[in-house]
Amino acid sequence: MKFKKKSVHIITGLGQGGAESILSKLVVKLKDENADYKQIVISLTSLDYHTEKIRLSGVEVHHVNMKGLLDLKSFHRLYKLVKKINPDVVFTWMYHANLIGGFVSKFFFRKKVIWNIHHAYVDSDSLRFPTRVIAYLCSFFSYLIPEKIIFCSSKGLINHCKIYYSKSKCIVVYNGYDENIYKPNKDQRSNLRNKFGVNDNELIIGLVARWHPVKDHYNFIDAIDIVLNKCQSNFRIIMVGEGVDESNLELVNYLKKSNLLDSFILYGMSDNVSEIYNMIDINVLSSKAEAFPNSLAESMLCGTPCVSTNVGDASVIIDKFGWVCNPLNSLDLSNSIIKSIEFIKLNGKDNIGALSRDFVSKKFNSKIMLDQFNALLKVD
Repeated sequence: MKFKKKSVHIITGLGQGGAESILSKLVVKLKDENADYKQIVISLTSLDYHTEKIRLSGVEVHHVNMKGLLDLKSFHRLYKLVKKINPDVVFTWMYHANLIGGFVSKFFFRKKVIWNIHHAYVDSDSLRFPTRVIAYLCSFFSYLIPEKIIFCSSKGLINHCKIYYSKSKCIVVYNGYDENIYKPNKDQRSNLRNKFGVNDNELIIGLVARWHPVKDHYNFIDAIDIVLNKCQSNFRIIMVGEGVDESNLELVNYLKKSNLLDSFILYGMSDNVSEIYNMIDINVLSSKAEAFPNSLAESMLCGTPCVSTNVGDASVIIDKFGWVCNPLNSLDLSNSIIKSIEFIKLNGKDNIGALSRDFVSKKFNSKIMLDQFNALLKVD
């Protein structure tokens, strides 16, 4: 196929993360549905989780193996790559790529640059100090480099404008999800439950998040400890995500210390989170900080209601179809989990699950996000 134009996406890395996941799905949809633009991905770092997935879909992926801001060889590789590709528009994703990829594309080649920001809280321990410095540097360069700045959450836009990002350039484009991928599936539910010896009528509470301090797994564990002591209902608990398995001695020792190890299934990383959301009855997000948590929208599309800390746009996603509580407060989280258990016991999850799915599929559909990105490609 001969393309008329080229669209390059420069991202800090392609590991397991929310922005990386959204990008990997977006470029495939843009490739399939916009014949005018060839989609190309450049990762500032090395090969990672999403690299082969994107390549297998037919999208070109390059890596420059950058080791840091002062890696001049990698900076030169990026310069040569952008020069060779000669894109018509450059989308950059995450702070490092916004600064470095945006700088190269704008100041050396005068390209149209659009930033993507998938963080909501700059002044929090969700970001390492060097990354916070870059986030503040980007505040200054927001007036010089991008034509638009895309935030995946309204909370992110508000907080970045507070630190003087160019307000006139800021827009919100919510993450979009494919309702044909994330959907209720009874076979997935029964198959995975059979694997762990769980009956269909047993209630399972789940948390899907990679092992990272911002995800606050300890908050979830402490909340479950309270629930087990307060609630008379029997239920199972599963935690899923990169680093959340029995090889994680820090996690295992914490569970042992709380006498909870036998109560938890530590699943580890999953390449098919849809089956996890179908297996469980209540999905919990216990994070200290988020922008637009994918796990909530994905779970709701699968018909599984959620309990979440009030971080980023979590309350926007859940709306009136779940339970929201304060972050960093295991007692508050435990009370919301108990409310969800009592609700499911009394009403089942089918009705609230159907309402959740309908809400997310209408408001956060992948088609809406795709249309917004296509519109940005056309803006001169």
